[in-house]
Amino acid sequence: MITKIDTRAIKFNQATGMVLIILGLVINQPWLVLLTCLCIGVGLFWPEANPFRILYRQVFLKMGWLKPLIEDDNPSSHRFAALLAAIVLAVSSLFLLWLNMITLGWVFAIFVAILMALSVFANF
Repeated sequence: MITKIDTRAIKFNQATGMVLIILGLVINQPWLVLLTCLCIGVGLFWPEANPFRILYRQVFLKMGWLKPLIEDDNPSSHRFAALLAAIVLAVSSLFLLWLNMITLGWVFAIFVAILMALSVFANF
């Protein structure tokens, strides 16, 4: 179903997740992958409590740093992509934090970050 949605909010969520994953890799803090997973998961089941959405609305919009970009779009495709990202990041967190499979965990996390980057920068 096509509805009016703020596509800039979706891009902001993806960019924020991408930055957290890359930051976690660079400073070797795998808990940032879990944090990203939890933020995305909260957004799936309780959109108004999504920490990325709150940051976007309460800081970036209110300060005038970003403006909404309302477009006709199908939100179900974005929710599906977020669900897949949350699942892959959950698996990544499992590998990184509990199974001590560090390389495999980072591969999964980086894969999600690359897909987020493609979406943000190339409208993939």
